[in-house]
Amino acid sequence: LLIAGWLMALVKLDAADAPSTSAKPGTLPGWRLELLAQSPDVQHPAAITCAPDGRIFVAEDPMDIRTERADVAEGRILCFHPDGRRTVFVDGIFAAFGLQYLDGRLYALHNPYFSVWTDAGDHGTNRVDLVRNTNPQWHALGWNDHVPANFRLGLDGRFYVSTGDKGLFGAVGADGKRFDFFGGGIFRMRPDGTALESFSTGVRNILDVALDADDNPFTFDNTDEHEWMGRLTHMVDGGFYGYPHDFIPRRPYTLWCLADFGAGAATAVVASLDDGLPEAYRGNLFLADFGKRNVLRVPLVPNGATWAVRGSNGPVRGVAGMADAEPLFQDPPEDFRPVGLAFTPDGRSLVVGDWQHRDVKDAQARVGRLWKLTWTG
Repeated sequence: LLIAGWLMALVKLDAADAPSTSAKPGTLPGWRLELLAQSPDVQHPAAITCAPDGRIFVAEDPMDIRTERADVAEGRILCFHPDGRRTVFVDGIFAAFGLQYLDGRLYALHNPYFSVWTDAGDHGTNRVDLVRNTNPQWHALGWNDHVPANFRLGLDGRFYVSTGDKGLFGAVGADGKRFDFFGGGIFRMRPDGTALESFSTGVRNILDVALDADDNPFTFDNTDEHEWMGRLTHMVDGGFYGYPHDFIPRRPYTLWCLADFGAGAATAVVASLDDGLPEAYRGNLFLADFGKRNVLRVPLVPNGATWAVRGSNGPVRGVAGMADAEPLFQDPPEDFRPVGLAFTPDGRSLVVGDWQHRDVKDAQARVGRLWKLTWTG
């Protein structure tokens, strides 16, 4: 029995370190899916961004899969170069769910820090912590969830930051001003870490924010598995959306979502703004759903002072649903778990970070894949 147990342990360790052999998701006509990297070259990819020269930056998050504690600085940011090289750009950080590249610098939100590094090509240098405390209990219940996450640069020169309903407590910007943010929503700040302020509130657990060509922010909210489902929402300055106390029943003083995609686990949302995709895709949103194991394409049209989903029969006057979205993958395997999304600089491809694992703790997990979905039509 001891020998059998020892052999089984060896097999388990070998399987943990072995590359994935599962089937890849099927694609729609006009799209090609290729595997850029897989474990052990990338593990638990959580956030993705690209530099103008084609380098892809990927933040890893082992703290939400294989470590017992979430408050350990064991995360990394990898750099995948166009020539095929892979370098460790940053090491020894907390789980980064936000990445943006701007003017030769890489910004990362790895709670409780918001930091920036100077780009030295293969690695980052001159780390500066612009915000040192987003929340003293960001790791409550052992998970890096419901925390400040991904962010985008607006036309006004400020970062628009998505955050879950753990909020921010005791955050102090580089200008020395304290900022507290209650619940989930969007706050904004200057790239130098100053002028933190609230933008919109009353959502649950958004991990990303997309900005269209006119700077309209859109978020994709994570379901509570009861009444608050996977919600696509147009966020406006000063808007309040009702979570957690003012949405059942719907109140007249709350704003509402424009689509409800039911149960799932919303992770990322990006807007197609370039001409790398067909004209019909311009301004579309692409939503990653960890629970549905898919990426949804959602076309939008103006609807009064806000937006509506453009379904197969025209604009949806009301709350759209799954029938009005287009899943990009067919028959995705059980271990396809998209978390991060980013467009390549040419606008033709989506880079997809795939955890390849359920959101459960597993000390033996050595998993993860990086995919590139390219328009070829």
